[in-house]
Amino acid sequence: ARRWNDRTSSLDAVRYAARNRVLVEFTYKGAVRVVEPYSIRHPATGSVLLHAWEVTKSGAPTNAHRSYELAGISGASATSTSFAARWIVEL
Repeated sequence: ARRWNDRTSSLDAVRYAARNRVLVEFTYKGAVRVVEPYSIRHPATGSVLLHAWEVTKSGAPTNAHRSYELAGISGASATSTSFAARWIVEL
């Protein structure tokens, strides 16, 4: 897995994974998530959101669309597991 250090952002890891069509793993609200990254949105609320297909949460299959506040993502790393895009990848 490609790991980013503290000087680079989770956004860089997410963009790298999206560009290379590989899953990204990160911690969000205390749970390790593995997702297919698709887009970043800036809603009127001021939050920056990652829209993704969540494959697993803490090792359990979820297989559902999820949105994550980018500020809450930590420890992001691109995995070596590729995915076939379900939608257009906008990152």
